[in-house]
Amino acid sequence: MYGPKNRPGKETPRDRSWKITKQMLDPKELREWALISYINNDPKKKWPARYKGPAHLNDRGIENFVYYLVKAGGEKGFFITEHPCYTKIETGFLGTNKLFGNLKASYRDLQLIIVVLPVDGDDFHEEVKHCGDVAHGITTQCIKVEHASNDFSDWRKRETLVNLCLKINAKLGGTTCAIDREVIYPQFLVSQS
Repeated sequence: MYGPKNRPGKETPRDRSWKITKQMLDPKELREWALISYINNDPKKKWPARYKGPAHLNDRGIENFVYYLVKAGGEKGFFITEHPCYTKIETGFLGTNKLFGNLKASYRDLQLIIVVLPVDGDDFHEEVKHCGDVAHGITTQCIKVEHASNDFSDWRKRETLVNLCLKINAKLGGTTCAIDREVIYPQFLVSQS
């Protein structure tokens, strides 16, 4: 079951996958959030040979990503403030702990930090999760630059952003969907009729 609580609708999988066409069941609001795009400055790191995109999300890429993220959220009933309270491109991850501490102190209502991971940025992911979720108690959501730099004007690529919105909504305490009671208790409901 998806859609606003007052008029939920059903979604059925097609071709062994979910194509979510309805709004979230109980969307929250993302009012104060930050976005950080990391640059991998480790000269030993090598890009996968198949990857032809950017090494990190630049200013223009950030604008594009934010625009389409807000749009995807709106389509699912999930309000996202269109201007993050903080946006920065950072080189290396060694200053992440201090940066997250400063963000928490500067923005008292900070709900989330979205982090765009650079190519081959597994060590960045580990540091972000530790500093955000563990050390400072700030919810984080990571996305790889390979996915954040898509051409989202192509509607087929927007599913990435829809999935990101679903994850963020859940992290904020919202409910994306619920299983229909008829599916959970079919015999019970029939016998009650």
